[in-house]
Amino acid sequence: MKPFYVVAALAVLAGTHLNRAITDDAPAASGPSCEIPEPRNSMHLRPEVVAASAARFMNLCMETNVALVYAGDSRLVHNITIPGKLIGRGPDDFYPPAAKELGQHGTVSLSYVVEIDGRTSLSAILKSSGFHALDDAALKFVRNISYKSPAYLDSTPVRFYTIMRVEF
Repeated sequence: MKPFYVVAALAVLAGTHLNRAITDDAPAASGPSCEIPEPRNSMHLRPEVVAASAARFMNLCMETNVALVYAGDSRLVHNITIPGKLIGRGPDDFYPPAAKELGQHGTVSLSYVVEIDGRTSLSAILKSSGFHALDDAALKFVRNISYKSPAYLDSTPVRFYTIMRVEF
């Protein structure tokens, strides 16, 4: 069994309902589905982060009954435009003063969805920094950012699943 290697971005088509997961014998899709095609790991993430992201991706897809599209999918990659410029305060603005005084530092890997209006939602920690205060600060940071524009699949705005590493 091959491990799942997920590139940082996965998109969710707004309002597209999942009728069935695509199987190996199904014809090639031109739209969204709940699958992760040929694995890639362009961010050089640790295997446990990749596995957590793949699991989160599949859970969101199945729970919301909305098909997710892997942006690295060779069938769709040339049709996807990533979200526009990030808007908001930087992670240092959320660094807890007490954690800073204690010399706590680390990296938090988390996932979230960029909605079609540019807001972020459904954030979750994929890999902890080892410090609860830093993990909470990273979540607060992601919940307070937005994007100038959403992602697009062809010319249609899409919900965009992505992961980010926040360093404190």
